[in-house]
Amino acid sequence: VQHNRWSGKNCPAFLRSGKKGVSWNDFLSMVKGKKIVDTDEKIKPATTMKPTITKQSNGRTIVKTIQTTLNKRYGLNIAVDGLYGSQTKAALVKAFQIELNRQFNAGLAVDGIFGPKTRAASVTVRKGARGNITWIIQAMLYCLGYDPKGLDGIFGKNTANAVLAFQKANGLAQDAIVGKNTFAKMFA
Repeated sequence: VQHNRWSGKNCPAFLRSGKKGVSWNDFLSMVKGKKIVDTDEKIKPATTMKPTITKQSNGRTIVKTIQTTLNKRYGLNIAVDGLYGSQTKAALVKAFQIELNRQFNAGLAVDGIFGPKTRAASVTVRKGARGNITWIIQAMLYCLGYDPKGLDGIFGKNTANAVLAFQKANGLAQDAIVGKNTFAKMFA
């Protein structure tokens, strides 16, 4: 049942509109374990991850770019299929753990699990930041349906707006600052 039924709020907005490529009916089919058909007419298996990529080729292209970058930059070997799922999510967590180890000597196990140690080691990232952690934030936002309007590793206005939208949708303090709580929701 949609949140809209009780609150009147347009929630879940992306599923209600189908703008991110998955409609409410697609979502229900995936929950039931059925396969959905994308615009390329290929059958995709149902997944337990929240489907957030768009059906348009551009959405898939951006997720493929994220996956390719994760493989090259962090020596990972994930499928480059343009689909955001558990493998891509774990790769983004691994990338975050690698960066925390490289930049802050966090001493984290690079296991792709956002647990208490990774949360404790999380840093605060805000507008004006640049680098790989900002790129990871942008990639995660995009995969979750919040377009930061680029994957350039620069925390500018568009990234800040995407963070604010994410924070608002997830009941977090709306400050456009990515700290422990925002990271925890992103990687949950």
